Parts: sequence; C-alpha cells; structure tokens
Amino acid sequence: MRRSFDVAHTHTAKAGVLGRMAASRAGVPRVVHTYHGFPFHEFQSPGRRGAYVAVERRLGRGTDVALCVGAGVAVEVVRRGLVAPERIRTIGVVVDGPEGPELPARSPQARDRARRALGLPAGATVVGAVGRLAYQKAPEDFLAMLQLLGRADVIGVWVGGGELDGPIGRLARAQPGRIVLTGERRDVPEILPAFDIFALPSRYEGLPTAIVEAMVCGIPVVATAVNAVSDVVVPGETGLLVPPQRPDLMAEAVRYLIDRPAVAARMAVTARARLGTRFGVPALRDSLTAAYLGC
Repeated sequence: MRRSFDVAHTHTAKAGVLGRMAASRAGVPRVVHTYHGFPFHEFQSPGRRGAYVAVERRLGRGTDVALCVGAGVAVEVVRRGLVAPERIRTIGVVVDGPEGPELPARSPQARDRARRALGLPAGATVVGAVGRLAYQKAPEDFLAMLQLLGRADVIGVWVGGGELDGPIGRLARAQPGRIVLTGERRDVPEILPAFDIFALPSRYEGLPTAIVEAMVCGIPVVATAVNAVSDVVVPGETGLLVPPQRPDLMAEAVRYLIDRPAVAARMAVTARARLGTRFGVPALRDSLTAAYLGC
C-alpha cells in the first residue's frame, strides 16, 4: 500500500543521504534532518572531507529544518554552510536519570551494587568510559592514558563493544594493571556509579549521551575538546577537557581529579545542576513538534 507523508525525519550520515533523496523524489512537503555529528572530521584526508561536505551542502538545500545535537554541532553546520542559518535549531540528547539533585554515584548502596555487577573490588579507584570500540572513540588512547597514569590502585573499565574488539582486547591483555572490557551491556545507568572518574578520549563527537549520563549520575568527567562536548563539559567548572589524541594530558587530568576528591565532587555537583531540564523528554518533544509544524 502506498502512503503519502507530511514529514520525513532522517538521522545520521548514510541514512540522512538516502532518506532525504527519497523524500525529495516522493515530494514530501517537509524534510527534517538531525545532525548527531558529521561524517567528516579533521582526521580524514582533505579530499574525502571535502567530498562529504559537498554532499551535505547539496542535501542541505532541500532540508527544511536541521536539528543539531549540541551548540558545537550547530556552529559547525553554520561554519560549513551546510544549511541556511535560519533553518538551524539546537537540541540536546534525552537521558534517563533521577529527577532533582540526587547523584547515584554518591550513594554507597548504588556504588556497591554497580561494583558487584562488574566484579570490581569495593575499595579500588575506577576510571571508566562508555562507548563503541571504534576509531571515533579512540579506545587505544584510553589504554595509553591508563598506562601513563601509572597508578597500580586504578582499574580501567570500558563499557561497549565494536569492530576494534579484537585489537583492543589484545592491547589490554598485554598492558600492566587491571583493565576490564565489559562488551555491550544494557544496564549502563545501573553500573555507572561504579566509576570514580569518567574519561572519554574521542577523536570526534556530536554531544555524547554517555557524558551526559555520567553527569546525571554524579561522576566527574574528563573528555576531549571536540564538537559539542564543551556544551556540557565546561573546563574547570563541570569537568576537564584535553585535546584529542593526547593520552598524556588526559592522564594528567585524571590524576588531578583522583588526587583532589573535593574538587572532583564540586565539579560533579555543578555539572548535574547545570544540566537542568535540557536533556529530558519534554524538551525534545517541544523541539520536534516545532520542527514538524514549522513553528
């Protein structure tokens, strides 16, 4: 059965290309695309990056509204001229978590449950990350950071699987110190309180849901200064930022927070307070309604 649609809403790079082309051919009256990040980044060759930008600009001419996950992503859309400025909107991610000031990571009960679930000792210092084992997330830099940290009392935990499962597993087994690669898990909000520090070394990002989840949980964050990460990780206020591909600087930042638990706790509390209601379902619902109705 053939149907006509009032709105076509696409996400991600490949689906965004195919979906917007199909919407154009089908004569869909309103096309919305969400930029969670970009298929182009500084670690590509100039030719490949330029080709991706050209494709996005061409598709942008037929995009009625571009929803950008994070101000950093929106700024890049403007800077690259992908979509006309008046058709760009900035949105957040939706994260489940406790309402109000409650911080699960500060609850001894939640912390103990999470560590039991991961098989971690109660008294260890745990530095963790959540993300795909993929080039974008730079898990090899996470391992290098742990080695440069040089703390025998620190356990590293990476939650997530991906195409680099094999190589990262071999690197982890060859490295001194305890490193836990959990693979994919469906209970991330429940196990996050096991972490003392959340450290994400991505090469490029949009606005990582995992960072916002860590902040909602009350975990101090160290991350790379890429794309929209600085929307939520404000250096010295809600966390610490380092350049991508600098595991040495990430190790220094992690060490700083481990050695200054009062500073780390202050950043975690400030981060949770600043998130406010921006990352709940009502905020996204209102943004989508406006995009679909042309408000």
